[in-house]
Amino acid sequence: MIVNKMYFITIFSVIKENNKQISSSKITTPCEIEFINKPYLIAYKEIIDGIKFYSNIKIYNDNLIIISRTSGQSVKFIFEKNKNHKCNYITKIGLIELEIFTSKIKFNFEKDSCYIEIAYSISSNGLIFSKNKIIINVKEATNNV
Repeated sequence: MIVNKMYFITIFSVIKENNKQISSSKITTPCEIEFINKPYLIAYKEIIDGIKFYSNIKIYNDNLIIISRTSGQSVKFIFEKNKNHKCNYITKIGLIELEIFTSKIKFNFEKDSCYIEIAYSISSNGLIFSKNKIIINVKEATNNV
């Protein structure tokens, strides 16, 4: 991918509890990319509940992707295939320690696009809260975007 081009990232996420979809979300926003050296980097800004976050997706290999967000507080989600990782998630009611188990990572790079799919579960103290899926598409901006 050529760095001086404009790219957009679309992130679609699905959350399921007891095999029933309870929520989904989709955002599309401009992004910056660097797919020359590993870890590959996708950087973008997003607004969640009125708070602006600076987010990074670092792709180390086909088994490890780290998504981090910074604002007043930082959060780092480590997605490593067939492994469990703990993260501290800050909410309006306080700090929650979560465990993320990643069951699937799939990604594909082409000349002017990138596709990433991550399937994972979120638990705390051994209790699974939800099974989730994130689909990330990065494409060169066109007149249709």
